[in-house]
Amino acid sequence: MRRIYILILLILIMAITHAAIKAPGESGLASEWNADHVISSGLQPKLTATLIVAANDSENTEQADYVCDGVADQAEINTAIAALPANGGRVLLLEGTYNLTSWIIPGNSVTIEGQGYGTRLNAQGIDAVIYAIGKTRIIVKDLLIIGTESGAGDTAGIKFEVCTYSQMIRVYTVFDGDFGLWISGGYRNMISNCYAWNTNIIGIFVSQHIAQTIENIVNDCYAKGGNNGIRIGLDADRNIVEGCIAEGGTDSIFISDAASDRNIIHGNIARDGITDNGTNSVVADNIVA
Repeated sequence: MRRIYILILLILIMAITHAAIKAPGESGLASEWNADHVISSGLQPKLTATLIVAANDSENTEQADYVCDGVADQAEINTAIAALPANGGRVLLLEGTYNLTSWIIPGNSVTIEGQGYGTRLNAQGIDAVIYAIGKTRIIVKDLLIIGTESGAGDTAGIKFEVCTYSQMIRVYTVFDGDFGLWISGGYRNMISNCYAWNTNIIGIFVSQHIAQTIENIVNDCYAKGGNNGIRIGLDADRNIVEGCIAEGGTDSIFISDAASDRNIIHGNIARDGITDNGTNSVVADNIVA
């Protein structure tokens, strides 16, 4: 009887084990497909909300749904974003260098995820690398942005304009533009564990644009700018800057305008001082060194 049970178990294991074969155009990792390009039940195709993009110098490009050619690589990345379901999903960027000549444009509920420093977005002469306008629940995480600005005004490595509930997480930005990371209007967004360095004016900027900027959080970041490491600008209310290290040519952390109300600057290291021109601000437990 025991042998019968063992035989049945072996048959079941063989039924759910399949070869790692993926046909062109199929989504997901090759290991998720069997030899007939269907899931193990054999009844329906594999569905996934993750699409994989490889740079032209990535390893394991056979696992990718899209492979860039090293020229205007935002085209393949934006194509992958557009191919996600209507309710969003994830675009996974493999390690490698992606050369960009225009914006990466995330949609609602889209995550753009790299492999940390191994995923490098190389952008020369453009006004933003990742640019979202009026979107919600975006996540950009685990990638490196290196680039120079176009010369046009208001340039940034990443710009969330009038977005909500969106996040930048572990983004490393060395962008020679006006701002490294910018929340421009919108509410309840977060910049967390990011590195924004060597920008001309501001490392991390939270400010209104065409709408008020409310209840955003900047935490555990390092930010350096020619003028300010972190700036809270006009008409920005109830935002929090906490646990950051900031450096700037004039002020490390700067609340620039009396129209910005009830912002909290707490527990930061400000190497070049803090200036508060806001209204009803809470500035506490910071180290100025």
